[in-house]
Amino acid sequence: RPEPLTGSGDCPAEGLPSGRTCRPTCVDGYSFHGSLSCELGNLTVDSRCELIPLDCKAGLEQHGPRCLKCPGGSYKSERGPGHCIACPAGSDPNPSSAGGTSSRACVCNATSYANRTASSEL
Repeated sequence: RPEPLTGSGDCPAEGLPSGRTCRPTCVDGYSFHGSLSCELGNLTVDSRCELIPLDCKAGLEQHGPRCLKCPGGSYKSERGPGHCIACPAGSDPNPSSAGGTSSRACVCNATSYANRTASSEL
């Protein structure tokens, strides 16, 4: 995983003069919050790079600055920044169900049976 803070931004390469602030840069997919400041020779770091939430489609979840398919044995039914939901106990991971958008991506193992609602949801 890359370090989110990547560059000097508007911070001078030769050092930050006393009484000044600057803003370094973050890798793509992250936004910078805060600043660096120098007072009487003391560098104060009150900053961080934060991940920008993505509007991932159903079946995808955010991993760093990208949306990736939910792994087999999980699903995500809504669009947005949420996480994939693991299939319930009694189901086996199904690699071919990667990117599942409903509990239909869950496959019962040999010792279980599906207990579905009238709309076929688990």
